[in-house]
Amino acid sequence: MKKIAVFIAAVVLVLTQIPIASADIGDYATIRLTDGSCWNFKPQIDDGMVVWWGYDGVYDSEIFFWNGTQIIKLSDNEYDDSGPQIDDGKIVWNQYDGNDLEIMLWDGSQIVQITNNDVDDKDPQIDDGKIVWWAPGDGWDGAGVYHDDEIFLWDGTQIIQLTDDVYYDFYPRIDDGMVTWTGMWSWWDETDPEIFLWDGTQIIQLSDNTYLDASPQIDDGMVVWACWDWSTDTEIFLWDGTQTIQLTDMDYCGLEPQIDDGKVVWGASGELFLWDGTQTIQITDNDYNEGYIQINDGMVVWVCMIGPWYDPDNEIFLWDGTNTIQIPQYEDYQIQEYPRMDDGMIVWEGWNSEGDHEIFLSGPITIEVSVDIKPGNYPNPVNLNSKGIISVAILTTPSFDASSVNAQMTRFGPAGATPVKSNFEDVDHDGDMDMILHFRTQDVGLACGDTDATLIGLTNYGEFFSGSDSIKTICK
Repeated sequence: MKKIAVFIAAVVLVLTQIPIASADIGDYATIRLTDGSCWNFKPQIDDGMVVWWGYDGVYDSEIFFWNGTQIIKLSDNEYDDSGPQIDDGKIVWNQYDGNDLEIMLWDGSQIVQITNNDVDDKDPQIDDGKIVWWAPGDGWDGAGVYHDDEIFLWDGTQIIQLTDDVYYDFYPRIDDGMVTWTGMWSWWDETDPEIFLWDGTQIIQLSDNTYLDASPQIDDGMVVWACWDWSTDTEIFLWDGTQTIQLTDMDYCGLEPQIDDGKVVWGASGELFLWDGTQTIQITDNDYNEGYIQINDGMVVWVCMIGPWYDPDNEIFLWDGTNTIQIPQYEDYQIQEYPRMDDGMIVWEGWNSEGDHEIFLSGPITIEVSVDIKPGNYPNPVNLNSKGIISVAILTTPSFDASSVNAQMTRFGPAGATPVKSNFEDVDHDGDMDMILHFRTQDVGLACGDTDATLIGLTNYGEFFSGSDSIKTICK
């Protein structure tokens, strides 16, 4: 296999415990979106909106949607709803109706059932209002052998069957009306899977070899995938719209290739690599394993798997194009999985040793607000043994209106406490209404000797803010 890339300097990760809250503009802050009422899985994010699926009963999973302001339960039935994807405010997912998997669409105002048949319609993907999936066809060949899974497209008005061949076609991905997928001869004889592309008018076979080509991803008409030579060597290939380019020539496996805006990222031998269009850059160089990779707007997010299998500790990291940033996480949630990023906002699934699965959202702080802990008191004494309430005021100033704060999306202190209630009052007597948030002292996570506490949160416009004030802890 031909080598065309050059590896250059890597960024070394420095692993530290990072607090949930920070007062500095540009730093990342993290809030927990979900409240622990059910298990939540595999979030997706687009344009500041988040979708995921969660169990609201023992055998019943539903679709949940955070629209940037509040959480909406989209589905509410006795079936299993799972695997949601979101694009431009529209959400598609699988629903098991008791017999097979069907495809459902939230179009922004109502739920529309896209399929209604007797087969499993699997892994729906959505882009620009179009939906693609794979499902069994009727593929008995002339030799009496069954070779069939086909690719289907809903173009907004009708379902179109893109493939009708003797291959098993599966795991399609869609972008700008173009669809890519993997096709192979048989599930029982996994020889020679190939990569295919539907360019809007015709199907093009992108790979043609005796290796295992899989995991295609598509963006702006370019397709990236991994090719395994059946031993220990997996290479990364790119279709640039006119030709296939081999990006790597390694003696180990390249995994999870992802593409965005002409840039490709993948994992290999426990490290991350980026092809920027001209050369390959090694992003990480450490003794840990990286996974769950995604690239968006030139930034890369991933999970770094730090702890051993018997005491796991997974951390979220972001490479912003220059620097590697460790994303703050809740200390009691040791496992982070499935990070997804859009416009600098990161969402992921985190779970703890008790099996509690929650959804977390992180983004850069763009607003610094003035806060007053325990308004009317100084030096803001906090009795750590108190079972009472700590009040925190967000002050309205000439540059910030406290009424723009989404009260339920505020978090206070090292533990990221959520408010039990909120109200408005002019606490500084300047004629403006300030927001007062009330937190249970035992939820805040303050420690003896702490001299300040930080409040973070989101505005109703989806912007992260942060503010701090001094405190004096009373430890006895």
